[in-house]
Amino acid sequence: MSNLENLIEKIKEDAENEAKSILEAVNKEKNALVKKKELEAEKKKVEIIEKAEFDNNLLRERIISKAEVDSRNILLEEKQKIIKRVFTLAKENLGNLDKKEYSNYLKSKIDSLDLKGTETLIVQENMRDEILKLNLPYDISKDEFVEAGFLVKDEDIYINYKFNDLVDFYKEDLLNDVAAKLFER
Repeated sequence: MSNLENLIEKIKEDAENEAKSILEAVNKEKNALVKKKELEAEKKKVEIIEKAEFDNNLLRERIISKAEVDSRNILLEEKQKIIKRVFTLAKENLGNLDKKEYSNYLKSKIDSLDLKGTETLIVQENMRDEILKLNLPYDISKDEFVEAGFLVKDEDIYINYKFNDLVDFYKEDLLNDVAAKLFER
């Protein structure tokens, strides 16, 4: 029996050695798999962090860009309000010329025109008496008046020197100059 026992013992020993070998191989494979998964997880973690940083930077740039655009729009809006106010004040100031300034302006404009002498001047009501004192060779309307400035009327033809219309007419030409003067750096 000793041979049988030796054989059984040998089979047991071989089985244990093979079990150890299999266990070692399984542990090795398990460790390799765990290591591989750890590396994949680390790579995935890095990718997630990089994407989050990229998204964060992109979002921050978008927020800053939008804030800059909004800021420029607000500034532009405020500048436009100021420019509009300047033209409104110009109209008001022209409408409030004193009698001497008004009559000098009217006379200089009339003198620069090639008129026939049959025209009628339509002036501001509060300036009519002052214009009559100039003894101009034109009729001065008694019943038609303008708010500010004057008109030269010859039948159905009008030459318009109404201040509001003149300011509006020259506004586009003056916009850049006015803005440059107001917002010089």
